[in-house]
Amino acid sequence: GKKLLNYILENIDRNLMLEVRESNKVAINFYENMGFKKISVRKGYYGDTGEDGIVYLYEK
Repeated sequence: GKKLLNYILENIDRNLMLEVRESNKVAINFYENMGFKKISVRKGYYGDTGEDGIVYLYEK
């Protein structure tokens, strides 16, 4: 996954947004280490659990 994301980030010409479940600590650490910044929280975003979704942005 890291090689693929590195390739995308190196070759994309625009900002990239993504959303992660609040409980997915592995993904959160991964994306933050890759340079993504937390920009907002979607409260109760996941209908199955009511869990929040964290929105991240990678700025080119």
